[in-house]
Amino acid sequence: MKQRGAEFIRGATRPSLGALLGAACVGAALLGVCAWGITPHLIATKPGYFEVDKRDEFAHLTARTLQIAESPVDGTSVVIIGDSSVREAISSPEDLEQQLLEKSGQHVTVKLLAAGGLTQWGTVAITDNIRDHIKGVVLLEISPYNLSMDEEPLTEYERTVAVESEAFRDEIRKFGLTPPPHTGNYFIDNYRFFVARPACLWNLVYEPLNPPQHFIEHPRAWSRRQWARAYARVWAWVPHYDENKARNLAIYQRMIERLRKNRGITVALYETIESPQIQSLAHGSNDKKTKARYYTDMAAFLHENHLELLDVASEAEVGNRDFWDPFHMMTDNARRRYTAALANRLAELLAPPTTQSTAQPLEGIKK
Repeated sequence: MKQRGAEFIRGATRPSLGALLGAACVGAALLGVCAWGITPHLIATKPGYFEVDKRDEFAHLTARTLQIAESPVDGTSVVIIGDSSVREAISSPEDLEQQLLEKSGQHVTVKLLAAGGLTQWGTVAITDNIRDHIKGVVLLEISPYNLSMDEEPLTEYERTVAVESEAFRDEIRKFGLTPPPHTGNYFIDNYRFFVARPACLWNLVYEPLNPPQHFIEHPRAWSRRQWARAYARVWAWVPHYDENKARNLAIYQRMIERLRKNRGITVALYETIESPQIQSLAHGSNDKKTKARYYTDMAAFLHENHLELLDVASEAEVGNRDFWDPFHMMTDNARRRYTAALANRLAELLAPPTTQSTAQPLEGIKK
């Protein structure tokens, strides 16, 4: 019996040359099928099949981006690009479309391209793909958190967004890094995105996913203890801001210039949506002084690039009770107010040049 057991183990762990060749052929065939069949067009037309679960925001974001990139210009659009704070703040794209129709008289398609943790790096790739396929307003998120970032987010980018972009690769070079090898094959160049999502194969057996917009639905707001513990995360950007702000602002400037090459696009910025209670977490004068420098830097950047910064959260009069945590709204009333205030500002940007708002670009800067 022991001898038979040993022979079985030896046979199982020491396969024949034929078996090895067969396994290699099967693997090569599967790789070939994926390299041939998985294309941007497939992701755009079958979006729900490549998402691991309903919270796989970046797979959904990839599909939404490629849907725009694979389509011709179709009417006027408002494209809002940002992180989960704007995802939770807008009641729905359909609600915003209806309010824009009422306020501007235009039928506008709202495209919300948002995912938790999206940075300017991902935004560069997204805007590079969609800029020749839209007409209207592109609204970009900016914040001191973004301006303080170093290259660390790049290490996870390939796992999160499968969007090809030469502008993104050029930004990597400008940051002093080497972009990953580029073969020209969509699947191979984005293999880390697909390898990180093996569970999406189950969608072929069951059905495609349709993720919700809001992940935060009327939970209990953070306690005082949770807010106190949030200090290190909320103000972690301060020590790195002065070191990294110039090169990150340069990323935004180049991105805006690329978008403006399409004369049908108006670019504007909005700040990361945050609870007013964040200011109460400021410890000592250094946090407050650095935040003041951020506002000064932003005023100069807006003036130099002829941009508006939409301070929509302030105009919507959202308060501490409307937020679940530092960055995510949780009440329907706050979302409706925010969407209404956003519609007011977007209607101004959509107006013909002769009737556009005469508000100064620095209007949105906080004091």
